[in-house]
Amino acid sequence: MSIKKIAIGVLGAILIGLGAYLLYLAGISIKLELTIYQGDSAGKLLVLIGLFLLDYASR
Repeated sequence: MSIKKIAIGVLGAILIGLGAYLLYLAGISIKLELTIYQGDSAGKLLVLIGLFLLDYASR
């Protein structure tokens, strides 16, 4: 496995973590600048991008 694929996998995992954290915040806090809907969508998008990166890195 090359260093590049490992780095892409780590990046994907970080994006999944950030997306999950955004989804968590969207469910709890309304004090953010994002509305609940925008935070929810951004979180889902980050999780999806992270999953694609992990899938690419695993090949």
